[in-house]
Amino acid sequence: MKYSHPGFFVTVYVLCHLLFGSGFVYSFDCESSEYYDSIEVGSIQDKSCFVVGERHRKRLSVPLIAESDSAISVRSKLTGFVSEIFVNEGDRVAKGDDLILIDDPMLNDSLSVAYKNLVVARGKYKKSKASFKRIASLFQNKLISKEGYEAAELEHEISLAELKTAEKHYQSSKKSNSYSLIRAPYDGLVRSVDAKVGQLAQYGAGLMVLTKIDDLVLKGWVPASFINEIVLDGPVEVDVADVPYSADVEFVSDEINTAHQSVEIKLKTTTNIVGGMSGMYGAALLRFREERQGGYLIPKQTIVFHAGMYGVFVKKEKSGVKFRWIDSGDEYGEMVEVISGLSAGDVIIF
Repeated sequence: MKYSHPGFFVTVYVLCHLLFGSGFVYSFDCESSEYYDSIEVGSIQDKSCFVVGERHRKRLSVPLIAESDSAISVRSKLTGFVSEIFVNEGDRVAKGDDLILIDDPMLNDSLSVAYKNLVVARGKYKKSKASFKRIASLFQNKLISKEGYEAAELEHEISLAELKTAEKHYQSSKKSNSYSLIRAPYDGLVRSVDAKVGQLAQYGAGLMVLTKIDDLVLKGWVPASFINEIVLDGPVEVDVADVPYSADVEFVSDEINTAHQSVEIKLKTTTNIVGGMSGMYGAALLRFREERQGGYLIPKQTIVFHAGMYGVFVKKEKSGVKFRWIDSGDEYGEMVEVISGLSAGDVIIF
């Protein structure tokens, strides 16, 4: 193929040839006004060009969905009525956030009585302590009998024992009452809320289900016909919400789903998924064990709809551009595979 600027394009071709050997493509900005035919200018988006590389190594794109690998049922630790629910299904919660409040009148009354008893015991002990101190001083100066001293000492010990008992009872009532306010045990996502305000929650009843945000796995399905041909024992490239990650395959089912002839796999990303939550969609690019040649990868933005067909504008040998119809295949992020219509070295103008 001859170009209007052979030195320039020979240099580009050499660079591209080096890069394309590994299956990558190369693009660059250029002044492409001299390539335009006046009749086609309105269909061209910008003034950039893209050199088509060699056929890329074929990979299998597998759809994925994020799921939590752990879930717990938040259960009631007492019997009482649900008085308030602080979260909704789908909410994110941080460890310690309020989830549900259970109203137990008996616990509330018990805590109130325990607190009153504690206040009385503290007052009694304070008086007993002051009285015993005074009597001990009198006994030391031989101004009171030994019997009087021992009686005061016994009263002081009894008041101290009563204070300790009141404190234990109060702490026990306070702990029991704390069960009425249920808090999130970890950072997570509210998968479901099963309780309703006003309902009676029995001890041990499930109120809601939480999943850990940072404990996500990616579940996918590989066509059964390919399961023995793809590499599953090394790092896998995945894309979740347009963000690339590296993942490892943690599970491969030994059963085939007869409904859609596929095998379930589960992958775990090596880093946490940004904003990850159950239900997010993604894709994995799985390598074949043997070399398979795919099509040519070109940017999606280079494809235009022209004259009732999808295609690209490519540089003519001498000057101007012409529309080339293409047959597209799989998508790889922002790149799309071209099965036919292009050749290595074609310069796409867009």
